[in-house]
Amino acid sequence: MSASPPLVSVITTVHNGERFLATAVESILAQSFTDFEYLLVDDASTDGSGALIDRYAAEDARIVPLHKTFSVNHSHALNAALPQGRGEFVAILDADDLAHPARLARQVEFLAANPDIGVVGAQVSQIDDEGRVRHTMSF
Repeated sequence: MSASPPLVSVITTVHNGERFLATAVESILAQSFTDFEYLLVDDASTDGSGALIDRYAAEDARIVPLHKTFSVNHSHALNAALPQGRGEFVAILDADDLAHPARLARQVEFLAANPDIGVVGAQVSQIDDEGRVRHTMSF
């Protein structure tokens, strides 16, 4: 008997983004909402991104590692991952982004309370290499 599908499928694609990937992954694994699977797509990286994805997958059963053999572009990698997701909702996090610890909880709560809405976004704070906020964009 298979486990019931998660409510959310989170997708992160990466192409040679090893420098930022661990921080992005950790921001998803630290979510207050935990009913998710995490599809990590290595878009034919030539750095250590693929190996990093495999290490995380070995440590957390929610992680589904996907490895592409050739890279086309970010959108192609996302589209390749979408059919693999089992969640009712899909959340996308770029490999050089961080998710607020309550991101998934807030978005799922909003979508559940507003079934006529199909897409949500979030406020974005741009940070520098030291993690200092440089600019905040509110939507």
